[in-house]
Amino acid sequence: LRFFTVFGSAEFAVRPFIVADQERALKTLRQWTKDTDEKVRRLASEGSRPRLPWGMRLSTLVRDPSPTLVILEALKDDESLFVRRSVANHLNDITKDHPEFVLERLEAWDLGREHLRWIAKQACRTLIKRGHPRALKLFGFGKKAEVTATLKASPQCLELGERLTLTAVITSTSRQSQRLAVD
Repeated sequence: LRFFTVFGSAEFAVRPFIVADQERALKTLRQWTKDTDEKVRRLASEGSRPRLPWGMRLSTLVRDPSPTLVILEALKDDESLFVRRSVANHLNDITKDHPEFVLERLEAWDLGREHLRWIAKQACRTLIKRGHPRALKLFGFGKKAEVTATLKASPQCLELGERLTLTAVITSTSRQSQRLAVD
């Protein structure tokens, strides 16, 4: 699979090996985090994602994602955005079952480093959409927004092929500047 992933993708093919012998498979994936090829390094993260879309769910890693932390920590500073994006997606998968587990780790990262902040934001995207207070606080959105908001749709009735225009107006009601996350 290490050879094959350079020419295609093996994240679906590696999953049965993780199910059959998680310890040995993850040991191999940990070794692959040091590979010179970014596609092999990405396979280490992508292949061990608990909830890979369209892939076999790794139920033991859904229940306890901690065995993959060594892989994610090894790859979070990878020079390749391709690899770092996989780390972010992997962490986002984990937030769906263990949000506090992920937030605890991200809070220990130096989010002043741009690439780590980017990974953290991508990893928390589901939590942010849900308004998770701790995730919002991690990015400086800890206070309740003081705003009024209106959303208008025009026209109110459409014929097939016509365009709909949505207009959102968000007005601050605070006397002080505020940091907002609008999604």
